[in-house]
Amino acid sequence: MDHDIHFDLGIGISAGSANLASFAAGQRGRNYQFYMEYAFRKQYMAALLAQSPAFGVHLSVPA
Repeated sequence: MDHDIHFDLGIGISAGSANLASFAAGQRGRNYQFYMEYAFRKQYMAALLAQSPAFGVHLSVPA
């Protein structure tokens, strides 16, 4: 954003797509705020694992 760089096409998966969407919308700092405030909370990752049948794990984590 600082260097006025633009792309004709952006492809991303998961966090990459969220980063691309924020970049395309010019939302400076949006994802940084998320990563710093939520991504390292044990409740965040536990909720993802508990809902994922790929791991075959059922967790019960208090909020």
